[in-house]
Amino acid sequence: MVLGGVLIIIWSSILLGFFGNKNAILGGTIGFEINSYLQDYIGKIGVVLLLVFGLITYLAIRFKVTFESIANQFKSAKSNLKSELSDMKEDIIVPLDNNLSEEAEDFKSTFNISEEEEKPIEAPLEPVEAPVKPKVEKITVEKVIVEDKTPLVVKVAEEEVEEEDLEMKVVKVAEEVSETDNLANKLVEDFGQFDPTLELGKYQFPPLDLLKQYDTGGITINQEELESNKNKIVETLNNYKIGIASIKATIGPTVTLYEIVPEAGVRISKIKNLEDDIALSLAALGIRIIAPIPGKGTIGIEVPNKNSTIVSMRSVIASKKFQASEMHLPIALGKTISNETFVVDLAKMPTLAYGWCNRAR
Repeated sequence: MVLGGVLIIIWSSILLGFFGNKNAILGGTIGFEINSYLQDYIGKIGVVLLLVFGLITYLAIRFKVTFESIANQFKSAKSNLKSELSDMKEDIIVPLDNNLSEEAEDFKSTFNISEEEEKPIEAPLEPVEAPVKPKVEKITVEKVIVEDKTPLVVKVAEEEVEEEDLEMKVVKVAEEVSETDNLANKLVEDFGQFDPTLELGKYQFPPLDLLKQYDTGGITINQEELESNKNKIVETLNNYKIGIASIKATIGPTVTLYEIVPEAGVRISKIKNLEDDIALSLAALGIRIIAPIPGKGTIGIEVPNKNSTIVSMRSVIASKKFQASEMHLPIALGKTISNETFVVDLAKMPTLAYGWCNRAR
């Protein structure tokens, strides 16, 4: 009894877990995990068949149902059916014989027919004349051959050939495509496009509420700091006789990019070598000189802000660029100097993905 109760509890947990995808509390952790494991290997139909088989097995063990008892039941049912059929035949045949004999006696009594008087009636024979065969006269058939002496005349039409220039048509022969080249298209036609989300169709992404939200209030612009850094950069470059045509500042959350356009005749490498001198004059740590900025004809000097703004993971993931991304494996790395969310596709960086997998192991 205890073993049967345990089996019923496990079977009920698996059954409730199978029908409780939206509410996993019904089947409990055991039912949910066993269902997910079985569905990965044998599918939903296999789980249903397994549940039915388990129920039948439990009932057979509980009520001690064996193959011999089932065979005996079939034999007893078969014998009962045969006995009923034999009784029905006797009930039908016997009354028919009695009724026929009674009707025959009634017929004899009404017409006063005795068994001795029953004699065959002889009918007189009439003479039958033999049929007379008609005389058939012999008919002779003569073959008459008629000779047609008219000659056979065949008219041949004269073909007129016009002398014209012949035009030559060039027929392009289609190149034969090998099976290996067309294998991908054939697989797509047979099985359709592969959808990697079907295996995890019920998976739900964790909500953004799990991440902490920082009240940064946006990027703060300190005009005095900007003017001070600009003057120090211009002064440092003038000390080395490097003239500046124009300068522009782009404020980011953590650093500010100063884009300068040097005067004609100034070498870029000369400004690149002054990285330590500019950092000393600005009293800043970790400045970076980009010479030149890709896609622009300017030189960039990145200077850290005194009051940096926190770039939270929630603000990056909640951005429109990440949410509306059509990449296969989008990764948000942060924000650029122009306060734009920087998103890359990990699927286009297999070396980086392989390195992360090895690190995870």
